[in-house]
Amino acid sequence: MSIAMQNISDIVRVTIVDDNSFTDYSDLINTFNKLLNIQYIKLQNNQGVGHARQVGFKSTTCPYVTYLDADDAFYNEYSLALLYEKILKTKCDFVSGNFIREYNSESTESCLPSQPKLSKVLGRNQTWVFSRLFSRDYLVSHNIYFSDMRYNEDVSYMQLCLCQSKSHEYINNTVYVQHCNMNSLTRSDNEFHKNAKGLINFIEALSYSHMRKRELNLIETEKSKEQVADGLAVGYWYFIQCYNEESTESCEKYLEAFQKFYNMVTDDYSGIIQSDLLKHSYFVSLNSMVELSNKYIPTIGFYELMNDLETNKHKVNDVSSYGYELG
Repeated sequence: MSIAMQNISDIVRVTIVDDNSFTDYSDLINTFNKLLNIQYIKLQNNQGVGHARQVGFKSTTCPYVTYLDADDAFYNEYSLALLYEKILKTKCDFVSGNFIREYNSESTESCLPSQPKLSKVLGRNQTWVFSRLFSRDYLVSHNIYFSDMRYNEDVSYMQLCLCQSKSHEYINNTVYVQHCNMNSLTRSDNEFHKNAKGLINFIEALSYSHMRKRELNLIETEKSKEQVADGLAVGYWYFIQCYNEESTESCEKYLEAFQKFYNMVTDDYSGIIQSDLLKHSYFVSLNSMVELSNKYIPTIGFYELMNDLETNKHKVNDVSSYGYELG
């Protein structure tokens, strides 16, 4: 519905990728086909959001693309027009707008209270793809595509976008509404990083992103270094969350994933632990991870964990050697 109400809907091309769901979309498509140019693709096997998005991207030739999850909506009838006008005017690689995050009143405990929250896309390394409009030429020419990871697939996508972009713009307008339906398959456990499985998936996504930056020879870029420093800082706070909320087994699995990420990035940036860049990222994380930094008084300090990761670097995955009472 929110696509059909756009005031530039006459130039919008919609590609719906059905990731082998049990939903019959025929009536919906027949209704909106009168208003929109719709392409419907039914996948034979469920392979996750990243794969579905990439199939959709490859099936179109439009010069600009945006992504709308099934649970979400554009904020008003001007959302796409505002993004489109900005990217045409500036010829930038991609443009971002503000979004509202709404939580349903019947949400699970892992969901915040049912109150809309406005979040400006001004962070240094925000990893969501919604509320943005991308230049197709930019994505193709810089080899940016979604991974087949089932969760956090947008982490590497946006890190590569930010790493390689010479011009991305921001508009101070709300353009997107993210409906946080915790019954959604893509948002139940992982997207909001509320349990160990989601936290581990996020760290694994950072590792995959770094691997892709190696493939594209982006390791020496300042943006890549900044992303790694931010990843270590955020990873620390997620470890603190695991340490305080999860079982011993879950903590061990998280620590193993974080150790692998640490090993990979410190192989490329040998001096990052002593760098001012990491120190800055840690202080930034005190604000960006304020819910965790206010909730827990860490019994393990940031640099204490970094030193332990260094001590255990490339050893067999034996987290007992850290000496922590996990869980």
